[in-house]
Amino acid sequence: MNRDNRVYGYNEYKEYYGRGNRMDNRRRYMDGTQYTSNRTMAIRANGRRNKAYMCQIQRYLIISFLAVLLTILGVILGSNLLASSQSKASNEVNTYKYYTSIEVQKGDTLWTIAQQYAGDDADYASYIEEVKEMNQLTSDTIHAGEYLTVSYSSSEFK
Repeated sequence: MNRDNRVYGYNEYKEYYGRGNRMDNRRRYMDGTQYTSNRTMAIRANGRRNKAYMCQIQRYLIISFLAVLLTILGVILGSNLLASSQSKASNEVNTYKYYTSIEVQKGDTLWTIAQQYAGDDADYASYIEEVKEMNQLTSDTIHAGEYLTVSYSSSEFK
């Protein structure tokens, strides 16, 4: 039973004693100070939380964007370096150094042998020194019928 000496059902009870009809809630609405100040504080706190959350999201987005940008830049630079090294490698021909024994003919000199076996871009003086060292020659004089070991370069693998 309640004040009116009437028996109420659940819905009526809920309606009468609901949110706006309880005394403590009624005081808050009527007075306004506690409710509004608490509500204002909650709104401000939520606003600060939201602002901090948005700053954090912006920070993550910027970091993610920079990471993706650096990855793309690395892939581009890596592919350029790889392509340039492959083009250099395709222009170069592998040469292999071989040794052979030759018989000195009449009129041969170390310079003519160097011109014949050293190659076009070789330094003839250093090639002659190499031939003299391999054959234990002390002078530049060679005689017909002698055998000399000389080196030569070839692009084919034997």
